[in-house]
Amino acid sequence: MPPSLPCPQAELAKLNTRIAEYDDALQADVYRDECALLQKRLDLITEAVDEAEAEASASSSPDEARARLLAKVRADSDKTKALGADLERAADERDRLQRLAADLDGDIAARERGGGQEAKYDELFRRDEEMTQFIDRYPELRKKEFAEQTVRGTRGGVRGGGCAAHHRPPCPARPDASAATPAP
Repeated sequence: MPPSLPCPQAELAKLNTRIAEYDDALQADVYRDECALLQKRLDLITEAVDEAEAEASASSSPDEARARLLAKVRADSDKTKALGADLERAADERDRLQRLAADLDGDIAARERGGGQEAKYDELFRRDEEMTQFIDRYPELRKKEFAEQTVRGTRGGVRGGGCAAHHRPPCPARPDASAATPAP
């Protein structure tokens, strides 16, 4: 029977916590990235030294040395072109991300000012509620207004010359009506 540990769950939790703390410390270490870059540089320099030693140790004719040198120049030229293309892609991506960040900053600023889409939607929702309330109350308001007009019409009598149904146009036989119409 294996020896029992007091509170193995608690010990395991403590160990996991310590592991997480060490992982966080490693991720936050600025020297880690610098060490990786230096390691890459060391590898490139070691490769260049090995090539130089191979060229120096190889006793060959000038034509062979010239051919090796041309091959090395072509390889370096291809590497330079590839790095230039990578640099251009990275610059384009950086520019795109900067534009995106600027757009997002603008959107955030607009929302903080309250001039964003959310404020527009809030205003439209408020207007919609007002119109819905008006539409719901319209039949009641119409009946009320009609009743007021009916009461005003019966109490006050006919005002302003009566309604349009009782108004007659001027007779053409009148002298003032003939003056109003132009002669042919």
